[in-house]
Amino acid sequence: MGEATPELWATAYQVAAVPAVRMIRAFVPGMCQRGWGRVIRIGGGLAVRPKAVQPQYSATLAARHNSAVSLARDLKGSGVTSNLVSPGPVLVVHIRDRLLEVGPSPVVVSAWTRSRRRTGAPRSSAANTRSTARVRHAPLSA
Repeated sequence: MGEATPELWATAYQVAAVPAVRMIRAFVPGMCQRGWGRVIRIGGGLAVRPKAVQPQYSATLAARHNSAVSLARDLKGSGVTSNLVSPGPVLVVHIRDRLLEVGPSPVVVSAWTRSRRRTGAPRSSAANTRSTARVRHAPLSA
């Protein structure tokens, strides 16, 4: 936890955990009044398999997972659901660069993406999330 200062932990939570709490508090009461709604959060594998680097980020993912489950239990029977979509490893630039540092060649990156049986590109993850999360649009009320 060498470089993970208390300030980094606080910033990580303010950026990656607290905004969802604000959104839930703002929108879920209206969903409950209508008897229908969906809270869909994006999670990640680091929530359950954290790495040594950036422990504060892994902790925010664990917070997302746990808060999604807690919210689902709280909303039971209301017609509102809380779900977490965890798209798996996504080959973003900094991950690709790290793999190339560790591996002997671009073959490592290619094998990594094939082992996940998908391209692992951020754009594909977003598209898959949109297409699988069939959202019924309901008017927002204040």
